[in-house]
Amino acid sequence: MRLRIRSRLVRCAAAVAVAPMLVALPAPVQAKPAPVPVTPTTKRVPLLAPANPALGRDVRSLSTAAAVPGARGQAGAAGVAASRVAGSAATARLQVLGATAVQRVPTDVAVIGLTWRENTGTRVTVQYRTLTRSTWGPWQAIETDPTRGEPGSSGARAGTDPIVVTSVSAVQARVLGPAGGAPVDAALEIIDPGQSAYDGVAGSAGAEAGAAQAAAGRPAMNSRASWGANEAIRRAQPSMGAVKGVVVHHTAGTNNYTPAQVPAILRGIYAFHVKGRKWNDIAYNALVDKWGRVWEGRYGGLEQPVAGAHTLGYNGHTMGISMMGDYGQSKPSTAALDAIARIIAWKASIHQFTPNGATNLYGRRSPVVVGHRNVGQTTCPGTYLYAKLPWIRSRAAALSGYLPSLTLSRDIDHGGGSDVLALDAAGRLQVLGARWDGTMAAPRTMGAGWSAFDQVLAAGDVDSDGDADILARHAATGRLLLYANTSRGGLARGRVVGVGWSVFTRLVAPGDVTGDGRPDLIGQSASGDLRLYPGNGKAGFLKSRVIATGLPAYRFLVGVGDWEADRTRALIGVTADGAGYLLRGVGPTGIASTVRLDGDFSAYQGLTGVSDTDGDGMTELFAVDSSGSTWLGRRSGSTSVSWSPAGPSAAGLTVFSG
Repeated sequence: MRLRIRSRLVRCAAAVAVAPMLVALPAPVQAKPAPVPVTPTTKRVPLLAPANPALGRDVRSLSTAAAVPGARGQAGAAGVAASRVAGSAATARLQVLGATAVQRVPTDVAVIGLTWRENTGTRVTVQYRTLTRSTWGPWQAIETDPTRGEPGSSGARAGTDPIVVTSVSAVQARVLGPAGGAPVDAALEIIDPGQSAYDGVAGSAGAEAGAAQAAAGRPAMNSRASWGANEAIRRAQPSMGAVKGVVVHHTAGTNNYTPAQVPAILRGIYAFHVKGRKWNDIAYNALVDKWGRVWEGRYGGLEQPVAGAHTLGYNGHTMGISMMGDYGQSKPSTAALDAIARIIAWKASIHQFTPNGATNLYGRRSPVVVGHRNVGQTTCPGTYLYAKLPWIRSRAAALSGYLPSLTLSRDIDHGGGSDVLALDAAGRLQVLGARWDGTMAAPRTMGAGWSAFDQVLAAGDVDSDGDADILARHAATGRLLLYANTSRGGLARGRVVGVGWSVFTRLVAPGDVTGDGRPDLIGQSASGDLRLYPGNGKAGFLKSRVIATGLPAYRFLVGVGDWEADRTRALIGVTADGAGYLLRGVGPTGIASTVRLDGDFSAYQGLTGVSDTDGDGMTELFAVDSSGSTWLGRRSGSTSVSWSPAGPSAAGLTVFSG
C-alpha cells in the first residue's frame, strides 16, 4: 500500500516537473486618456427665398406645421396665442418666409439653431425637421429669442434655442411669419462638436470625487475641462453678480443621448452660444444630464456668483441650471431631479437664500426657485420638469441645512455677498462687500447724512419684501429708523420704527433667533443683560424678553450665525481689555454657554460678522486695526480664530459692529 502510494506520488511529481508551467500574465493596463480642449466646427447656411427651386413644395406647405411654442419677449405673446388656435386657423396667418436646402449632418451628435440680426424677425416662428435613414420626421418648432440675450456682448445676434440632434443624416429649417416680417441675415448654424478620447470616460471623475465633496456639502461636479471646453473661443472674462434665486431650464432637443455623447452636446451648446449667438460663453451656470451628473457651465467657478446669459433681465441675480433634454416630451429622471436639488442646496448655503422661500428680483416678488417660463414668455423647462419644481424646492431645502435662523442676511448693495457698513468723516455711508475670493471689496459710498447715527446695522429682511434692510439708531433721540432696500441696491427714505433704544450700549442684528423666518434684534444694557426683540415681519418688533444676565459690558458684540457649524446661532463679544468670548446656542429662551476664545482682540478698532467671503458656507469676522488695515477671521478650532488680510483699507472709517 505504501509503495503503491509512493509510486503514484513520484509519477505525479514527474508529470509536474516536465509539464509546461502556465502563468497568467496581467493584461496591459490601458492608460486613461486625459481631457483635452476640443474646438467645434460651425457651418453657417443662409436661408433661401421660398420660391427658390432648391426648396421643395413640402417646405412651402404649412399643412404639417407643428404647434407654435411660446417664445420670449414680443414673439412670445403671438406664439402662445397662435398655439391655442386649431390647425388651419393657426397657420392661416403665417407663411414661409425662408428655408434652408437639405443639409447633411456630419456626425452622430450635432447642435443646430438659427440666428439673425438683432431686433428683426420679432414675430417669427422657426421650425426644423430631421432625416433618419430615408424618412423625414415632422416639422418641430424651436423657441425663439428676438433679443441679444446678454447685454454687453459685442455683435450679439437674435436666434433660437440650440437643438441637439443625434443619429440623423440630414436637417432642414424654415422660418414662418407674417408677410414682410422675415429676419435679416438669417442663417442655420450646424455645429460639429468634435470628438475626444476622453469623452467616453468624462463624468466618472466627478462621481469618484463625490464622497469627499458631499461631506462638505458640495455635490460631485465635472469641470469644463472634462467636457473639452476650449477656453480660446470664450469671448470675455466672467462678470460677477448675485445669487438670490435659481432659474431652472431644459436644453430641448433629443432625450436619446448616451453618457459618452454628453461632452459633445455640451461643446455644441457652448459653440452655438458663443459662435452663433455671439454671447461671451455658454449661457448656463450648470447643466445636469439624465443620469444626474453635474457639469460646470459658464466659466468662473460654480461657487462664485457668475452672471450667466440664461434669462434676459434676471442673469445678474440668479443662477441658471439646465437639465439636458426636452422635458415637454419626457419625464425627468429621479437622479437628475436630485442633482438639481443638490446644486441648489449647496448654492443656498453659500449665498444664503432659502430654496423653498421667496425673494425680490427687480421689484418682483417670486419663489427663490422658478422655471424659465415664470420669468419669460417660454414653455421652458417643459411641462414635466416644471411640475417637479415644488419637489425640487422642498428637497433642496431639506438638503441644504440652511435655516433662516442660522445665517446672516447682509447683502445691502445686491452684490451677492455679505456687506460691512461704515461711516466716513463726512458722514457718508460706506459699504464694503464680499468679493467671493476670500477678500472684501473697497468701500463704496451709498448715501450721505448718516453722521447722526451711532449704530447702523445690516439687519436682514425686516419688512419681508425679500431684501436686506438697514436699521439705524439716532444718537441724540434713541429713535430706531428703518432704511428699506429698494430691491436694486438703493435705500428708501428712513422711517421711525421704534423709540427708547438709547437704553442699550450695543445693538446686534443676529438674524432669525426665534426660528420663525423673521430677523430679530438683540440689545445689551449697561448691566450686561441681553434682551431679545423678535421681529414681526412688518418692520417692527414684538414684546421683548431677557435671554441672558450678568454678562460683561462688551466693547463689541457681533452676530456670527452658525459659527461652529452645529446648527445653532452664536454671538462673539469682546471686552474692553481685548478678551474674546463665544456665546453659544443663542436662542429665544437663553444662551447655552460662554467660552473664552484664544488670542487678543485689543488691536481691533472695529469688528463685525460677515456671512461668507470665500464660498465655504461659514460665517467670518471682519476686523479693522488701528492703522486701518482690514482682516478676516475664520474659525480654525474650537476656540481659535485664524486671521488673513481682507484687502481694502478702512482708514478714516468707523466700522459698525453688530
